[in-house]
Amino acid sequence: MCWGPSHVSAPCWRVVTGVRVILMVVVLLSVVGCAQPDSVTTGSAQFASGPPAPATAAPGSRTETAFAKAMYAHQRQAIELDDLALTLPIASLEVRQVATANKREAEAGSQTLRDWLGAWGHAVPNGEAGALGMLSAEQMARVRTADAARFNQLWMQAMIAHHRGAVAMARQVQGSSAKGELLAFAQRVVATHTEEIGRLQMMLANAAVQS
Repeated sequence: MCWGPSHVSAPCWRVVTGVRVILMVVVLLSVVGCAQPDSVTTGSAQFASGPPAPATAAPGSRTETAFAKAMYAHQRQAIELDDLALTLPIASLEVRQVATANKREAEAGSQTLRDWLGAWGHAVPNGEAGALGMLSAEQMARVRTADAARFNQLWMQAMIAHHRGAVAMARQVQGSSAKGELLAFAQRVVATHTEEIGRLQMMLANAAVQS
């Protein structure tokens, strides 16, 4: 019979010792089983087998290439429209702020698209390349030559239409591409342009109330 520590017989002591050893082994195995290998990351990332392949690793499909060309042409015109607001003294402070942020985004985006097209063996387009929401030469001239009373309104209306074209193109490619980097690019276009459309619409509404 095994009571307390002072009355434990030799056989019982051996049993107790054996149980302790088994428990220690179980604890060690549990700790080892919970440890994560270096290749596992937390969050939404999967088991890593090396760095993810960039979107430029393989040639773009016809749809992806068409998107890159159209979006490049689109963002270059956005920069041209932004430069009007940043160089003409009749632009309001709010319009200048929008133009500054938009130009920074468009310059970075167009450089990314240029890099992809070059890696895929394509030159950047000179024309519109089928881009949606592009302003005609006449529309651009109308904004460029507007007087102080009309410039800000025309600029905001033009940029809203322009942004809607970018969102439409980005959503189209989201349903047809499997390139993670390109899909992330398209998602950023949708998010940033949708947010800016909302800001411009609010600015137009405020301007209408003040007038």
